[in-house]
Amino acid sequence: MVNLFDVATKELSQDAFLRWLFGNYDRDDQFRKIVVDFISFLTKGQQGGRDQIVLEPGDITELKTFAQVDDVDIAIDFYSKKFNGKRTIVIEDKTTSDEHNQLETYNEKIKKKWKYDEGMTPDECVYKVFYKTNLIYEEELDRVKAAGWTPFGIEEIYKFFEEVPTTSSEIFNDYVKHIESLHKKLFTPSSKPITEWDYYNFQTFFVETIDKEFKKKGWDYHLEYWQYQGRSISVAFYYHPNKENKRLNKGVSKKYPCFAYPLVEFVFKKYATSIVVYSHITYHWIEKDVEKWSWKHSLYQPSRDESEAFMELVKEELKAIPGIDIKKMNKDNSQTISRELISLDQSKDVIEKKILEKLNTYFEAFKNADKDFGNKKRR
Repeated sequence: MVNLFDVATKELSQDAFLRWLFGNYDRDDQFRKIVVDFISFLTKGQQGGRDQIVLEPGDITELKTFAQVDDVDIAIDFYSKKFNGKRTIVIEDKTTSDEHNQLETYNEKIKKKWKYDEGMTPDECVYKVFYKTNLIYEEELDRVKAAGWTPFGIEEIYKFFEEVPTTSSEIFNDYVKHIESLHKKLFTPSSKPITEWDYYNFQTFFVETIDKEFKKKGWDYHLEYWQYQGRSISVAFYYHPNKENKRLNKGVSKKYPCFAYPLVEFVFKKYATSIVVYSHITYHWIEKDVEKWSWKHSLYQPSRDESEAFMELVKEELKAIPGIDIKKMNKDNSQTISRELISLDQSKDVIEKKILEKLNTYFEAFKNADKDFGNKKRR
């Protein structure tokens, strides 16, 4: 029989499952145990130093779930005879998308708009959970923690549900099997022909194979990956410029001192016969003590001239590479510098070799642009 969660892959489906799970606390003895264990799991290691909530079945006297309260995916309110006042777990739920700087906004709403029991503050009673049934890449992890939310990725989620005994509920058992399947896909490269791969298989191929091989080249970079609503998978390699380049190093932040980071993005869309290779640049700056970024050179607030000058140098270097289509970028909001294709009508080994060769070629071009931009004669 087809697994419900293999076809119901949207975040709303997972929202519904999590609310269903908590909502069954009072309806089944087996689920009482699962729910209190899940609460203990989600409140462990919380950012902000809140104590883990450890309960026994029957300790909860009242439990309610809510969806989309001030845009927060899920909220679970519950009382227990073991503590005074209400406790709330808020969950930002992700399946394939990434955290896109919304958690700080939610923090403000939780702090200013939500009501609490007398004498309680959000810092005392709210447990903020970022729950993602996928890999959480490093930059995303940093954003989640900086916002004061506790991240739970596929590894932690898999370990929790792996230890839960099989239940009498087909819905619950399907979800556990779905998590097991995702975990396997995200950590085990597929042995299927590449034309039969799904988005998870492509992501794993880049994370477990391409990234590990490319690291051997000694380049300084970071990796990001995301899926677009079940329509495509994107994996991006961000080149880190030489920090000694005074024109690029604006001291933006400790992690991103330079203002411009060229990148190579590999995109596979549903039913496509090729991987599309794009190049872009991300521009970083500080505005009112807040770090900002954009893929559009025209939005780089400190100096559009500098962002455009660096972009032109990158374009100039890429023009020398055969097979790359350089975009005119004649619109103020243009962001894609170049585009080319890698046909999937080849063996996995050949495709792997081509991807690694292209990465190295693009990074050499970025390195040259980096060097040229630091040359005062090129101003």
